[in-house]
Amino acid sequence: MYLGAAQLGERFPIGAFCDSAFAGGAAVSPASAPTITVWNDAGSVVYQGAIPPVDLTAGQGLFSRTLHLGPAFSVGRHAVKVDYGTRSAIAHFEILPGGSTDGAVIAIAYVDRPHARFVVQQLDSGRIVRGREPRV
Repeated sequence: MYLGAAQLGERFPIGAFCDSAFAGGAAVSPASAPTITVWNDAGSVVYQGAIPPVDLTAGQGLFSRTLHLGPAFSVGRHAVKVDYGTRSAIAHFEILPGGSTDGAVIAIAYVDRPHARFVVQQLDSGRIVRGREPRV
């Protein structure tokens, strides 16, 4: 299954719906959380971890994780394997050229000091970046 495309620095959702082959496809909560493994084009594992449930009160069987496409990821196709219980599923997504592994600006402040003016930005990777003498 093709999950879509994104650029470096974006957040990419990966989800899983756990159903039972023995109960006519009804939603089930597995004994342990599903896990995902992500590989790049070269076959190297770039991410591995568990997927938390979306909302236990709304229903069972739905799990989701948002991956930050940071420095571990590269431009190209990636494969995702979701494992839960004795079942697994494979999907693919693509990272397109462009973007930044640091992510997008989520906060910005203008600071005027006697010796210079600055623009301070916080990126969604957590990094703080400053620029000097902005022009409008």
